[in-house]
Amino acid sequence: MQTKDKVEFIRQQAIKANPEIVELKFGCEVIIKDGKNGKIIYESDTGTLVIAGRELPITFKGSVTEIIGRPIRLADVLYAIKEKQKLYHKDLIGLIEDKMINVMLSWNLKDDNLENQYEETIDFIYKILKHHD
Repeated sequence: MQTKDKVEFIRQQAIKANPEIVELKFGCEVIIKDGKNGKIIYESDTGTLVIAGRELPITFKGSVTEIIGRPIRLADVLYAIKEKQKLYHKDLIGLIEDKMINVMLSWNLKDDNLENQYEETIDFIYKILKHHD
């Protein structure tokens, strides 16, 4: 499986654990009707979204064709792993906590975005979440 597929799997697991990631609000990445990407930087009371990115400064909620969500951060990954641990016997909790510590130690904290992590880190997280899927 390619790294981009593993990133998408991890992303979906994080969204499953925390649906707030794809709420249409500040910092959320979206795709607009014309196929361009942007980030929501402001939402007015009238429903107008101010979007930064590619020749499209302002649009309306109806123009959003796909909600990508915000970037997946370390906290999202750890939360997804923690949510998975609830499904398992208490004897495994120590093992899962050890895995969470390993994720924290391998995460590039200077760039807190899943898509920009080292391939080894992504592979490690993928294996944890896939094993408990």
